[in-house]
Amino acid sequence: MRRATVDRAGRGRPRRAVWTGVGLVAVAAVILGAACASVKRTTVKESKADVARHLAAGEYGKAIESQKALRRADPENKRVLAGYVQTLETIKKAADGARGRAGYAEAAAGYGALVDGWDPDPALAAALSFGKSDAEAGKRSCLAALTNEQAKRMLDSGDREGALAVWRKALAAQPGEKTLSAPFAAAVVALKVEADRAMADKDQAAAGRTYALLQKHAGAFAGLEGLGKHRTELTAGRLAAAVKTCSRGILDRGLAAYRKGELENAIGIWRGALAFDPENAEIGKAVETAKAQLSKIKKLDLGGQTPASQKYSTR
Repeated sequence: MRRATVDRAGRGRPRRAVWTGVGLVAVAAVILGAACASVKRTTVKESKADVARHLAAGEYGKAIESQKALRRADPENKRVLAGYVQTLETIKKAADGARGRAGYAEAAAGYGALVDGWDPDPALAAALSFGKSDAEAGKRSCLAALTNEQAKRMLDSGDREGALAVWRKALAAQPGEKTLSAPFAAAVVALKVEADRAMADKDQAAAGRTYALLQKHAGAFAGLEGLGKHRTELTAGRLAAAVKTCSRGILDRGLAAYRKGELENAIGIWRGALAFDPENAEIGKAVETAKAQLSKIKKLDLGGQTPASQKYSTR
């Protein structure tokens, strides 16, 4: 703002323009406002480029953090809010698409980024087509699918112990998750049926190995749905009894071979039981006795003191 000054004669002719304090403040405010607006526009432009780059690279967490920074810097800017919403919707859509084509790892990463970076901003929540619970459910579903895939691969390769351990660990982290408990229960029942069949075929070694495996994980079966009529037989006590029944049958078969003088055969039979019932003292003692006797016979044979017809006789 300028004011006119008069000469000594009192005439109103302006001699020069003088800036007042109020005028300087006003001009400075305009200049600073323009500068700040310019800085904001530059910052927004650079941040938008960062978001686009992170989204293209699948770096969803970084994209969300960039949008958060923009929102904090200019909370009243509707365009910033719209861009934030678009970013989150893009991530959700990408995660949904990956899950639809069974890309569970990619989908879990997308849902996980949404959950981990969730912003409680009311305006943001009101503008989104989904909530935090939707992202959490998607993440759980994908993690369960990944667990099931891993466990089934293990079963197919013969790693039954690993498969049951993977399901147990996942259910401990997500108690009651039906997408995990259903295939776990199905695998347990299939193993139980297989063990029963082996027992009926008098293959106590195969049956015992499976019963012992189920006994080890029996603590996870109590609240498991889908066990059907096998539930009462899948307690730790019943499975332990089944293991002992198998061990007893193997002990008897080994003794039959031992009495025929078939020491090496007897030892092999008994070791089949020790593979799943290593603490069985009776079978352990039988193996040591047969091994000592076999060693003694072999030493006598080397000295030429034992007729071939009596080499392995235990009578």
